Amino acid sequence: MPRLWGLIASSSHPPDYILTRGGPIRYHHPVFMYDPSLQAVVLAKLVQWERLTESDLNAMLRPEDRLRLRDDMLQDMAHSGLITMRVVGDEPGLHDH
Repeated sequence: MPRLWGLIASSSHPPDYILTRGGPIRYHHPVFMYDPSLQAVVLAKLVQWERLTESDLNAMLRPEDRLRLRDDMLQDMAHSGLITMRVVGDEPGLHDH
């Protein structure tokens, strides 16, 4: 496995590629899967707080979990009945079931 040199990232978007000795490894955001283990972290925060805005949840996560938090994961959790999503002001709010 190639040794990673570092991430190429902008301030507002995840990296488009990882730079390795063999050249960049590219991936496309629409097909990049989320980590389902993060669902347990989100549910634990909601059990503690009952409801949170998405930005509040993001602020409570560890830096590495912030990078893994994706809208499609939250939508899947809502579709599965694990959480309820409602717009609060100008952003989505998350509620525990």
